[in-house]
Amino acid sequence: MLDYIKGKKLDLFFSLAIFSFTVGIFILIFNDFSLIPNSFFTKNGSKIGTGFEIFFLSLAMSNRIKLLKSEKEKHQEIALQKSEESNEIKSYFLSNISHELRTPLNAIIGLTQSIKDTNKEKSINSDLDIIHYSSLGLLGAIDDVLYYSMIEKGQLKLQETPFDLEKMITQIAGSFETQAVDKGLRFNFKKIGLIPQYIIGDRRSTEQLIGNLLKNALKFTRHGEIGLEVEAETQSENRILLKVKVKDTGVGIKKKQLESIFASFTQGQSNDKRKFGGLGLGLCIVKALVDLQKSKINIQSEEGKGTSVELELNYNLPEDSGEQTALYDFAKSEVLDLDNKNILIVEDNVLNQIVLKLILRKWANTSFEFANNGLEGIEMLKKQIFDVVLMDLQMPVMDGYEATQAIRAGACGSRNSDIPIIAVTADVTQKARNKVFEIGMDGYMTKPVKKEELYNKIKNVLYSASHNNRLKDSQ
Repeated sequence: MLDYIKGKKLDLFFSLAIFSFTVGIFILIFNDFSLIPNSFFTKNGSKIGTGFEIFFLSLAMSNRIKLLKSEKEKHQEIALQKSEESNEIKSYFLSNISHELRTPLNAIIGLTQSIKDTNKEKSINSDLDIIHYSSLGLLGAIDDVLYYSMIEKGQLKLQETPFDLEKMITQIAGSFETQAVDKGLRFNFKKIGLIPQYIIGDRRSTEQLIGNLLKNALKFTRHGEIGLEVEAETQSENRILLKVKVKDTGVGIKKKQLESIFASFTQGQSNDKRKFGGLGLGLCIVKALVDLQKSKINIQSEEGKGTSVELELNYNLPEDSGEQTALYDFAKSEVLDLDNKNILIVEDNVLNQIVLKLILRKWANTSFEFANNGLEGIEMLKKQIFDVVLMDLQMPVMDGYEATQAIRAGACGSRNSDIPIIAVTADVTQKARNKVFEIGMDGYMTKPVKKEELYNKIKNVLYSASHNNRLKDSQ
């Protein structure tokens, strides 16, 4: 009745149950006062009415359960929709914040490196190192937040491509050795046995795994040393097991806290964030990447004495190592030479233009011009001959996606419809990476721009374009 009073629709079976009970009571009363003929039905009217009441109440209850279930599913659907909308907003925010933070960082890191390359005063170079490592620290924090966001939504994917493992490990070790020495620590780097130069895997995640472990070791060690050991075990002809061990003589971790050490926003002790800083995402990201690669991680720690972390990572080897060297080792040349190639750089940010200009003007036989947005880039392609395009993604008037689609559709003539295009962007999300290749770009790299990586990307797409043209001519 309350439902009826509140204006809600009364269930039909509930109404019939009340009606049956009421009729049964009236039959009982009328029969007792001899107001109706005495028979089997009139004698048992109340029992029959109660029976019908129970039957209809059961049906009413069944309807009620179905209704509640339907309402619950509807509420869950609305909650899921709101959650998805919230995630979309968060993704959009993270993408934008990444772009806005990486853009000035690209200028800071690029300019400090350029000044350091030409400056010989040790005091100035020392100050430049502080700026450089501080910028890299901020960049690492941004990457950690983005990685965590992708992990949280299950969007983190591995990109299986060949990369120079030996060079990557040497660069990581060199970078952290400098930071360790600056902190008054010893840094021991040891390669056990033969490490293959090229492997097939996700370079970014491998770098993140080793880098996060070393960052933690550096952060939580005040005295003593940090050690990095790398060993490769051959599993089969084309597969290796990479063993990475990071040791430190830092504060260590309590036994009871080892179980939760991989949780997000967690550090060894509750007040460690104040003592040592950091977001508390490093090991959470490491564990997620290890699980994604179906690999293993083992942590041994003793409070007050230090921590040892061991990684076991599985990788495939390239079938033709000579071919991989030819394709991926261009930047080892003493002189970076593009053989009279002309580059169109589509970039709206003036600081990023300056950074790219500082990098490219040091390359031999290389010419380049700038366009401030996608539309301007298309107009320049119509009038001039270029060999490769470096395309930013987020720009006013026409963004990099729209410009690339127009170029591939023939807006700049058939000569440019298959021109090599490399995305050079501050958007590091998986969505951006996927879309870049979906619309027909040939390469993808993130800001801050590294000169060796940029050179390799350009040489690789030019090599691929030349190789494809030779194949077309031979057919």
